[in-house]
Amino acid sequence: MYKTIFVSLLLMVGAAQASTSLTDVPIVPVVERQDAPDFISESFHGGTAGLADYKGKVVLLHFWATWCLPCREEMLGMEKLWQKYKDQGLVVVTISHATDSKADVETYLKALDLSFPILLDQEGKVNGQYSVSRVPTSFLIDGNGKVISRVAGMKEWDSTEGVQLVEKLLSENL
Repeated sequence: MYKTIFVSLLLMVGAAQASTSLTDVPIVPVVERQDAPDFISESFHGGTAGLADYKGKVVLLHFWATWCLPCREEMLGMEKLWQKYKDQGLVVVTISHATDSKADVETYLKALDLSFPILLDQEGKVNGQYSVSRVPTSFLIDGNGKVISRVAGMKEWDSTEGVQLVEKLLSENL
């Protein structure tokens, strides 16, 4: 019975976080952009990585959790966007939630075929630096390390609107 209630709650949360269009994403004007907090986190594939590693690139920094159903769908769209624009200056970087162990992340990723950087935040430091209170939450960061936009909730990153947004940001980043 509890399992049925839990699954129902997860489905309701997923429905409540249904994706919204990227046409409404607010873009901070260049002169008003603030520095994105720098960080260094453990990489799922070994070593460490941080925001400074991606200087000069447009970064889609995505906070997610293994228990977040909308995150799964959103990350599949991000993979398509990453594959299309990674050679043109886009980096998709995801940071798992503090509640996710490395084993949880491994199990989750086995079901998906993701090639972008996956970082772990098991102490919740990066989530705290970015004031992330719910997942999914994403940040767009320009090549100078400045926040372009904070995007709450699930988005269809590989949609026409997502592609247009990324192309605009990449052209501005030249």
